[in-house]
Amino acid sequence: MATYTQRVRDSILPLSVADTLPKAFEEWRFTGQTHDHEEHHEICQLCGQEGLRYHFEIQNDFTYHTLDVGSHCIMQFDVAVYEDGRRLSPKDARARLQKLVQKMRLESCIKSLQRLAHAESSQILAGALAYYQANKKLTPKQAFGGYAAMLSITIRRSST
Repeated sequence: MATYTQRVRDSILPLSVADTLPKAFEEWRFTGQTHDHEEHHEICQLCGQEGLRYHFEIQNDFTYHTLDVGSHCIMQFDVAVYEDGRRLSPKDARARLQKLVQKMRLESCIKSLQRLAHAESSQILAGALAYYQANKKLTPKQAFGGYAAMLSITIRRSST
């Protein structure tokens, strides 16, 4: 069984111009593309870590190869993360990746609530979600109405 370092070396060097790990990682950057697989069953294409839900795409600037990796590998190997054309410090890169994970979680929640609203024909929940998507907030009345609609659905489902 290959060691962690050997798995990383075997994954990155064939896709890079450089022939050492430190130099190879200088060729790679985070593209800004993320993927939420909604379940923890994916694998990091760099280190082989299993059980990932979120993938972050990195790309080689010379070969244009891409890999879907976990955020840990981006931080571990100091893969470049840019924002507005500026390379972020490790601290700012970590914050940027965490913000992207929060965004993916929120989008996943909204998709789940939309499916629930559709399945239950809940106009209250559908209306609250539509308002939230347009305004990025809810009025107190909508928040309570949406909560009440979800509670009603939950009670109805648990009693059947």
